[in-house]
Amino acid sequence: MVNSLPETKTGRILDYLVSRGNEEIPVERMAIDLKIEKKMVASIASRLVARGIVTRTSRGVYVHRQESVKASTVRNILKTLEVTIERTFGKQILEKTNILKITDRKSIKGLEEALYKSRKIIGPRGADNVFRLVTRKVAKPSESRY
Repeated sequence: MVNSLPETKTGRILDYLVSRGNEEIPVERMAIDLKIEKKMVASIASRLVARGIVTRTSRGVYVHRQESVKASTVRNILKTLEVTIERTFGKQILEKTNILKITDRKSIKGLEEALYKSRKIIGPRGADNVFRLVTRKVAKPSESRY
């Protein structure tokens, strides 16, 4: 999963929108595809709009706009993440996560890989919290919406 909330309805909806790229999706379609009540989907989508993650294009239609992040920001996030994990959990945990071996250190894919690897070793909540704190520290507000 891409985002930090995959096991929740919010996470499922966000993952669904992200997987559709820049396609505009009506609430009805999301509700059917995800097997979630329409009112619940609309409520969650509205909250995602308020957080700035999703855009409402018209009544009941939402889209997740793919945003770009500078390569230097990605590199800085990964470097700070490595330092933070080592200081917080120790060198052995850092080595187990294999974050040091991520080859794509210029795009969002590298960050997604780092989050996935961290979740497997540290656990979903611990990895999400560390990742969120590091991203807020390093990235500009427009680059760290999650």
